[in-house]
Amino acid sequence: MRSEPKLLAGALAAVLAVVSLPAVGLPQSGPAREQVIVAAYPRDFRNLDPARIPGSPDYQIAMNVFNGLVRYKSSSLDVEPDLAERWTVSPDGKTYTFVLRRGVQFHHDYGEMTSADVKFSFDRILNPETKSPYRDSMQIIQSVDTPDKYTVRVVLNAPSSSFLAAVLAFRPGYIVSQRAVEQLGSKFSLNPIGTGAFQFASYAPRQEIVLDANAHYFRGAPAAKRIVWKIVPDDNTAALALRRGEINFMIVRDVQVYKDLQKDPSLAFTATPAAGWWGFYMNTRRKPLSDVKVRRALAYATDRETFVKALLEGVGQPIYSILSPGMVGYTANIERYPFNPARAKALVAEAGYPNGFKINVIHEESAYSSVIATAMQEWFKNIGVTLDDQRLEAGAWTARHQAGDYDINIDGITRFDPDQILTEEFHSVSFPPGSNYAYYGAIDALIEAQRRALTTRERVQILAAIQRKVAEDVPVVPIVDPIYVTAYNRGQHGYGANTGHWMTRFEFVKFAVR
Repeated sequence: MRSEPKLLAGALAAVLAVVSLPAVGLPQSGPAREQVIVAAYPRDFRNLDPARIPGSPDYQIAMNVFNGLVRYKSSSLDVEPDLAERWTVSPDGKTYTFVLRRGVQFHHDYGEMTSADVKFSFDRILNPETKSPYRDSMQIIQSVDTPDKYTVRVVLNAPSSSFLAAVLAFRPGYIVSQRAVEQLGSKFSLNPIGTGAFQFASYAPRQEIVLDANAHYFRGAPAAKRIVWKIVPDDNTAALALRRGEINFMIVRDVQVYKDLQKDPSLAFTATPAAGWWGFYMNTRRKPLSDVKVRRALAYATDRETFVKALLEGVGQPIYSILSPGMVGYTANIERYPFNPARAKALVAEAGYPNGFKINVIHEESAYSSVIATAMQEWFKNIGVTLDDQRLEAGAWTARHQAGDYDINIDGITRFDPDQILTEEFHSVSFPPGSNYAYYGAIDALIEAQRRALTTRERVQILAAIQRKVAEDVPVVPIVDPIYVTAYNRGQHGYGANTGHWMTRFEFVKFAVR
């Protein structure tokens, strides 16, 4: 699972009974009240180790605890220096030489961050024994050398136009302390040691995680003195806590909750179209989905426009391409399969199923995908296709999709760079247990070619060809480009746009002076 919003639950389900949160430790008076961020998310933490971060909310914590050689700017998909002060690239585009900041300290007295920690972090992910889901994206690296304590030389197998944004600024690029990983072993996953603006303080399973400000942060101590991230299973409960002042930040997944919160003048919001989409993946190794006519039929049966208007109430936009508008290389010049049940039904008959057929769909229960599945059942029923909706808890869903045991799988992805989406979703190296749920391998060469492109113009041309080819073959049907929403007390400001994910980097947050 790469990103897990739930903006739809209120659209189809009855509102759950609102239960008041227990006291969450937000200071009740004095200046300290303005310096503590108490946040809420419905899922517990699973793994904060950069080599194994599964998604939300682990990523939200990790981006506050760790740094990479480079990082995304606060409100864009561009990169800027982070642990590296500067870097150079060889004329052939294959060798990156990074000059590190001096004196950067790991949390909890684990010492200075040096080139040895950078090499250890990268080699660890590349080691098959680590079983990192990010190994495939890191395999562009041929070698990592450390000429001295503050210099790192990374040699790539081939030029990569997306190496900085897609690899180094993302989860696998976070630098860990070699000493901490070796000393803590498996405990490191929920006792993270990084160099970021906040350091791990405590974790209570199914309750909360607490981070304290890093007084020795190389950019200066953040304004927020503490982050208390609460596990609150229901958006309605979290929203009530937000209005009561029991929390002061939440990721909003339910569209009706978002609409209701907008009525509160004490709250502010960041609502940003994401660089990604949600939709369904068809297992091209299984009949009848191995037939492109069937896959095109299901694409024609999908009513994106009504879905976004009626169920999302406009909090999102219909999407037809595997790249979202605003992402480098996006093109609208592809086969779009507009809603056409008559055409869909005809294609089903042409494929040899005049009486329709039955298939299953798997997805994680209570996620965004649950409502997509319900809509799909109605759409497909209209063309004679019966969809068996198999809603699963997170562990069961993961086991099924890793085994390739499904006809259709519903999921979503949000990433910063096209290569991240293409490699994870559409390259054959990512067949299950990876996230190429469609078992689609027809564009491997094109994916690799866009990585090697030395000019943006060349890369854009290849990316357009990729989008047209995927649209022609229809291994997936993108449905909606969601809008990611965060809500917070109006006294806080400095949050970045949620373009690539919910950008909860709390070092940028300042507090209004009262």
